Amino acid sequence: MKCLSRCAAAVLFVFGVFLLPPPSSAASAESPVSVDSIVFARSVESREPVGAAKEFEASVTQVFCWTKLSVKTLPAAVNHVWYN
Repeated sequence: MKCLSRCAAAVLFVFGVFLLPPPSSAASAESPVSVDSIVFARSVESREPVGAAKEFEASVTQVFCWTKLSVKTLPAAVNHVWYN
């Protein structure tokens, strides 16, 4: 009986995985916001990044994340999450 229930669960899992749409196509079709550009810089002046780089020296005490977004429908909410 255990074998039958395990086999049934495995079959349902396999069918479920292959019948689901790919996550990327579902997410991109529903998202009203797209990222045009993302830059890390030492500062931002007049709404533009200054001192953009991919790596920063340890002596740099602040790094800014500058993003350019396209919004299809307003209002739209955007969250930036930083990890240290």
